[in-house]
Amino acid sequence: MILWKVYLFLTVRETVLLLVGGMDLPDSLCHTFGTLGTGGLPTKNASIGYHNSVYIDTAVTVFMLIGGANFALHIQLVRGSPLVMRRDPEFRFYLGVFVAFSIVSTVNLYGAAYESFGKTLRHSSFQFASIMTTTGYATADFEMWPGLAEIILVLCMFIGSSVSSMGGGMKRMRMIGLKMIG
Repeated sequence: MILWKVYLFLTVRETVLLLVGGMDLPDSLCHTFGTLGTGGLPTKNASIGYHNSVYIDTAVTVFMLIGGANFALHIQLVRGSPLVMRRDPEFRFYLGVFVAFSIVSTVNLYGAAYESFGKTLRHSSFQFASIMTTTGYATADFEMWPGLAEIILVLCMFIGSSVSSMGGGMKRMRMIGLKMIG
């Protein structure tokens, strides 16, 4: 029952944020379900990029990352363990990979694909959150990106999300397990 409450809370929160960002209610709901469930389902051909909004991109990025995190951690957080995510090695690895790959690709893309650092960081972070959680939303044509950024995107696709999350991929806990064995 607590899982349903967490999911409902996150659904309402993201829907309201998207409404505030200028999406209408049907689009907000569809994108929220696609974001938290990491299934993608955009309502426009240009996906989230249709809205061309830093605010919407940021909100969706954050909720894609939430959807790709282990839901058992969300439950523990709700039950009063505020440091649970900070202590969890899988979550630290999940967030660390996202941040590292976003930074490396931002440096690689700046000047080559985008004229401003902010726009580069925005599109890079969004695409990496989308690819690593297998959500599949887009704000940019990453086929036009330099080779290094494309290779990192493929790595993100392979590594995937956390165990007990909605996202796909190999799952990060398996990567941590391989690291421990090796």
